Amino acid sequence: KNVMDLLNMYCQSVYLSTLMNPANQRGWSDLIAKDLMDKYHVFLAQLHVTVGLMKGHTWLPQPPRDALPTTNSTGGAAGASAAMGSKDRVHI
Repeated sequence: KNVMDLLNMYCQSVYLSTLMNPANQRGWSDLIAKDLMDKYHVFLAQLHVTVGLMKGHTWLPQPPRDALPTTNSTGGAAGASAAMGSKDRVHI
């Protein structure tokens, strides 16, 4: 693996989970936490696209995990109505 692959892997697994941990966000205002996570997700998306371009592929970024509706046991979206009302999080 090259350096960009490793950077992408570390940013997706180690740094993202560290930043999303509520214990690590203690003392941050809601505005700062949301702004930091939004900017970090933009960085991750750009990094993912760049790694794909370096390999000669077109890789499209996935939406953040917290922006996806969760599915319940019947296979439907549990938060579909909530997701529909929150245009800034998910566009369906």
